[in-house]
Amino acid sequence: MRLQLLPSYHLSGLLRMLSEQNQHRSSPRRTHPRIRRGTWHRFARVPSDRTRLTANAMVTKPAKPTEASIAIARIETLLAERDCVFVAIDGPCTSGKTTFAAMLNRRFGGNVLHMDDFFLRPEQRTPERFAEPGGNVDRERFETEVLAPLAAGQAAQYRPWDCHTGDFAVAYAVEPAQLTIVEGSYSMHPALRGYYDCMICLAVDPAEQLRRLERRNPRMLQRFVDEWIPLENRYFEATKIQAVADLLVDTALPDGGSVVEPV
Repeated sequence: MRLQLLPSYHLSGLLRMLSEQNQHRSSPRRTHPRIRRGTWHRFARVPSDRTRLTANAMVTKPAKPTEASIAIARIETLLAERDCVFVAIDGPCTSGKTTFAAMLNRRFGGNVLHMDDFFLRPEQRTPERFAEPGGNVDRERFETEVLAPLAAGQAAQYRPWDCHTGDFAVAYAVEPAQLTIVEGSYSMHPALRGYYDCMICLAVDPAEQLRRLERRNPRMLQRFVDEWIPLENRYFEATKIQAVADLLVDTALPDGGSVVEPV
């Protein structure tokens, strides 16, 4: 059975959640082979049979919901324990990744990195590349130019790819910070997961997703339905992002986001 859609999507609810606190639990996380860092922690193990993907959108099976502020509490705990924290926010288009990242940034400061800045250049858009789950983004450039240097405590510099001009934008410099948030589809690609201290997956009901897309950009709605959503769904299914996420957040609930944890 799927979570029932509640049509309300209030940013005020997300703002309220930032002021709440909750307890958390943790267990060890394995380190990425390319990174030498301290002990990693895994907070909530989400069993793979808890979620499934449909052909047209990602949906979540019923689970025990708790207040979304548990995500805030876990990040606060990580920041109290560590000098450097990396958080990934992945999920379908329109699920609220950019909004959630911006709210976390207003509370905690630090860096917010956008996977949308690393769209494929025209010469990279080959059938072979699109056949790869998660191949619809230049994750290699993102890792090499930005994520790896920041994880090593070094400044990073990159040029976002501008799909409107078909060229690179001006260079953008990023200094190491205690908190770095990576938001966007494909941010939890298996090649990048070892960098993160906490991985958050957002979910949205398919009907609500289409409503948001139509409000946001009705001219591009059909292309999302025919091209980009299927690419995302193939990535979600092949890489099991809901199964490996530390937290699942349904942004269609009336409080703006309810964390879904194991029963």
